[in-house]
Amino acid sequence: MFLDEAQRFNENEYEWLRDVHDVLDRQQIKLFTFLVRQEELLAQKTALQLAGKTQIVARLMVDELAFYGSRNAHDVATCLNGYDQTAYPEGTPWSFTRFTCPRRLTPAIAR
Repeated sequence: MFLDEAQRFNENEYEWLRDVHDVLDRQQIKLFTFLVRQEELLAQKTALQLAGKTQIVARLMVDELAFYGSRNAHDVATCLNGYDQTAYPEGTPWSFTRFTCPRRLTPAIAR
């Protein structure tokens, strides 16, 4: 589950997510939660730890990974190439981009 703007969540929302995690875990379903955030989320994590809310941190805030998105033309080209190389419907020669970008981009753009 990807949750954007996670720095805006309050403690009740984190407890709800923890409860969802627990319910699914009892059904042997593993929930992977990715909190996409601004830097303020690090302060929330620290505050939850200081408040003894270790169950929330242990389930929802285990690791911190930096995400930068596309930073240059090469990154964009790599991403778009992934769409070009993925067939939809599966097993056909049709790429995802066939429907939105019928002409292939020139190699100069991919450099």
